[in-house]
Amino acid sequence: RKESRGAHAREDFKDRHDEFDYSKPLENQEPQPMEEHWRKHTLSSVDLKSGDVKLWY
Repeated sequence: RKESRGAHAREDFKDRHDEFDYSKPLENQEPQPMEEHWRKHTLSSVDLKSGDVKLWY
């Protein structure tokens, strides 16, 4: 791809194009507002003494 998308930025293509649904043809698509195309990330941590794992978003 020749665009920057989320964390996958390219120096030679600085403009982001992650507001489209790439699972469908781009023809006739309108850019989605930020509230509709943000990506949830999962964070985790491990307590090495107890072995407990915590997950959060």
